[in-house]
Amino acid sequence: MTSLEAHLLIAAPELAEPFTHSVVLLVKHNDDGALGLILNRRTLADFQQVWGQVSEVPCHQQAGLFLGGPCEGPLVALHTQEDLLDLEVLPGLYFTSGKEKLEMLAAQSPDAQNPVKFFAGYSGWAAGQLEHEIASGSWSVMPAKLEHAFWHEDELWKRANRFVSDAAWRSTLGIDQAPPDLRAN
Repeated sequence: MTSLEAHLLIAAPELAEPFTHSVVLLVKHNDDGALGLILNRRTLADFQQVWGQVSEVPCHQQAGLFLGGPCEGPLVALHTQEDLLDLEVLPGLYFTSGKEKLEMLAAQSPDAQNPVKFFAGYSGWAAGQLEHEIASGSWSVMPAKLEHAFWHEDELWKRANRFVSDAAWRSTLGIDQAPPDLRAN
């Protein structure tokens, strides 16, 4: 099995809820299954209000709360601060689920140089389940980059889906490289 850790899953247009138009970052993927976070599913909840229900540590983050997936789980975060990592997802992007580290992230003031994204829940697959879904066409796969984790959620699925479509066309036509905007050619 080839691990798809640090890859994005882009939902097929016809994939039903809870994954309609979702882009999932795979945090873990091995023979036992996979764990990911939906990057573009912002909830209506205010993170500061939710934080007040789970911790007494003051929260200075003025962020939205994202639904990481349909599986219940603790609050988790994606961020860029290596000293607060539980797991490195890809170079410069870290996953944290530990309470003390989450408290430290929540207590920080928002900083464009150190973005953080908080999630409730996660997306999970049993052994072989994700591979079956990919083979059946439910998901397209592309390598993740740090900036994908923090792109605006309204644009993420469309941009990722376009990347996958463009890559498929280039592969079919045998084109190794293409300019970013083909109209400029």
